[in-house]
Amino acid sequence: MATPLKGDAHPINQNGWPDAYPTPSTTTFDQLQPSVLASWIQGQADGAGSKVPGVDYVVIDVRRADCESLIPGAINLPAHSFYQSLPSLLPLLSRVPILVFHCGNKNTRGTRCAGWLADELKRSGKYADGEQQEDGKVKIYVLKGGYNGWEREYGVEEIETRGKWPVDKGTVKAVPL
Repeated sequence: MATPLKGDAHPINQNGWPDAYPTPSTTTFDQLQPSVLASWIQGQADGAGSKVPGVDYVVIDVRRADCESLIPGAINLPAHSFYQSLPSLLPLLSRVPILVFHCGNKNTRGTRCAGWLADELKRSGKYADGEQQEDGKVKIYVLKGGYNGWEREYGVEEIETRGKWPVDKGTVKAVPL
């Protein structure tokens, strides 16, 4: 019987972890400017926005689960488990017209996870493959600059706000976990 790998020896802690999974066929996505996402977040708070998080868009953070903060309203779905979770995620995420993926910086993981989901959405006829949003289809973006770019632009809330919701309606600062 093989001994399970743990800690640093486990493949998810190695650079080549994606090699165990198929390469997505969809690899190019429009980049969403952080300022556009910030306007969605701020607009929802002041009632002026036309986009509601979780209904009109979802921000998907594919960094590891031990990240220290999130973009307001984002959900953390780590890249290491994203592919294996697709059967459960597809029915949930296919109901939201705009998905914004990001990882830490280069968006390698963000683009890969977006690709896996886009491939599945294409198979089900629910992928909006173009610049315009189409009714009943999902448009996928990758956040330009990833989380690190967001944090450089907007900062992080004070640690004292940890565990308090809402931190400040309309804040675009990352929320500490």
